[in-house]
Amino acid sequence: MKISDITNIKKYYLPEGQTGCLLSLLNEPDFKNESKKNEPFFKKEIRILTSHIQEVEFSHQPNQSHFPIEVNLKTGERTYTNEFSWSRGDLSVLVLLYKTDRAFDENLNKFIADTVGQIVARRKSLELINRNPFIRHGTAGIAQCFLTLFNLSDKGFYKDAYEYWITKTLELLENKTQESNSNNILDSYQGIDLVLETYKTGKNEWSRQILL
Repeated sequence: MKISDITNIKKYYLPEGQTGCLLSLLNEPDFKNESKKNEPFFKKEIRILTSHIQEVEFSHQPNQSHFPIEVNLKTGERTYTNEFSWSRGDLSVLVLLYKTDRAFDENLNKFIADTVGQIVARRKSLELINRNPFIRHGTAGIAQCFLTLFNLSDKGFYKDAYEYWITKTLELLENKTQESNSNNILDSYQGIDLVLETYKTGKNEWSRQILL
């Protein structure tokens, strides 16, 4: 997958956007063999992203993302989001930071990821996701992101958040708050079933399909 290195607009969300492209590359089977060639580009992209992080405070639970979803490199304008999901917000960026460190056997982004992640793991507002149980914009996707973050970092606060969002997914399913006719795992009950099957069995290979 080719990523444009000349555009002035950087968009950080899934599945499209810079985050999606970078995670796709990291998930490529032959990426490790070409990691040295890719390293300068990846580090440049991560520096751009992390240089626009909003100030992190432990005294409250912010409703806005810490990382931007869009940056205009020409004007310096940044856009943040209130959305908290697999698709939008901080979760996919945290996955990207941990995976980048792992790919290049470094810990350059660990402090930022751990610090932001500890705050993000405390976010528990269902209003921010419109009581949606699916992967793309809902609780199942949030849960799967937190499982990935726990597996990448071994931080207990991610495991606690994972358990919380699995519980919320089950509650929404019990109350049948959403209907879906989609065949896409991001927007269907098939995707939720995969998340819950992982919770029961620990089998998680399928999550590469959603860039985790």
